[in-house]
Amino acid sequence: MGNKIAAIWARVSNEIQQSLDSQVARAKLQLEKLGYIVPPEFIIKVSWTSLDLFRCPDFQKLRGWIQKRAISALGIFDRDRLNAQGLQRLIFLSECKEKGVELVICQGPPLLDEPEG
Repeated sequence: MGNKIAAIWARVSNEIQQSLDSQVARAKLQLEKLGYIVPPEFIIKVSWTSLDLFRCPDFQKLRGWIQKRAISALGIFDRDRLNAQGLQRLIFLSECKEKGVELVICQGPPLLDEPEG
C-alpha cells in the first residue's frame, strides 16, 4: 500500500453524541498510530441523520474519494456514525472493500463483525 493517506468521517445527529472535534481527534490518533497521514482537507464533520446518508453531499464527497482511490483508509469514531439503512451500509462497505480502503473503527465492534459485513 503506497498511498498512506486517510480520511476521517465524523457525524452527529443530536447534541448528546460525542462532539465532532473529539471524534476527529480520536480517529486521527488511531490512524496515525497505523502510519496514515490525515490531510486537513480529508476530514469531514457533519450534522446529518444516519437514516439516509446517501442524500448527504459530504458523504457523496467521501464516496468519491473512495471511488478515485484518493484515500487508503477511513477513520470513524464508531460504526454507528455510518448508515443506519442496511442496504446503504452494504453498498458503502462493498465500495470500501472493492477499492481497498481500510476501515479503522475507534470504539465498538468492527463493521465486518456484523452478519451483513
